[in-house]
Amino acid sequence: MNTPSNAPTSSRPPGNITGWRKLAPADDTCRMMLDRILADLPLRSGDEVLLPVNSMGATTLLELYIMNRRAHLILAERGIRIHATHDHPDGAG
Repeated sequence: MNTPSNAPTSSRPPGNITGWRKLAPADDTCRMMLDRILADLPLRSGDEVLLPVNSMGATTLLELYIMNRRAHLILAERGIRIHATHDHPDGAG
């Protein structure tokens, strides 16, 4: 199918590359994810965990560092200590 070069190629609104829904800030996303994970784990204040942060290549290293920082703060709020952190965009570093 041939289309003119000025024809719209997407039904997404102009300037919104993520589609119709806005993405939540990294801090909010991290809190939502950890709330769900921690609800399923029997962790208590004073426990120690390993914190893996990866994206399987879909997220930049800078974004992973932002999530890592927020995860550290959230876990500290709950008194959970982090033994070590592993962050890498493809999970292999």
